[in-house]
Amino acid sequence: MKLNGIQFRLKARAVAAVPVCLSLGKEQCVKDLLQRVEALLPGNMYFVIFDDCGKIPPMPLLVSATAYTVRGILENKTISRKPALDFLLYLQGDRNIHLAIQRFSSGCGRRLGAVFIAVETDVNSLEREVDKIVSALGAYKEDYSEEESLEFYSKIAGTPKEKTVTYLRAKMALEALEV
Repeated sequence: MKLNGIQFRLKARAVAAVPVCLSLGKEQCVKDLLQRVEALLPGNMYFVIFDDCGKIPPMPLLVSATAYTVRGILENKTISRKPALDFLLYLQGDRNIHLAIQRFSSGCGRRLGAVFIAVETDVNSLEREVDKIVSALGAYKEDYSEEESLEFYSKIAGTPKEKTVTYLRAKMALEALEV
């Protein structure tokens, strides 16, 4: 399943996010891909890379983590110095950076997940930028299962799948209050 990008306004600013499953052809590690992707990004874009497409968050969690991360950027009140880490910390609902990196981005694979976020850009422009980045990496977009992702987040939350999104969104809200 391909999830379309989202867009919304936050503090009178346009915010867009695009989830994508990158099929790389050969196994690559997240840490090796980070600098390559960073070099391709315009200044108003941020990204998160997951070591598996099954870790791309379900849409409600994607929206919430994006909103809290961008709010922190706009207010200059972030949890960490890197927006990608803030995004991961919101997803897991606590501030353990080591655990977040281990859970989401420490591995290698042929199919890596990513979320691209832009401020003051509409979703169509962001999707075009993402297509350029995917092409520059020699990768292509692949479908992925939101159900698989929900199972992963259910394990993180320790809740049944039907309660996972509500539980993790509540934990994100609590984290945001503490910043």
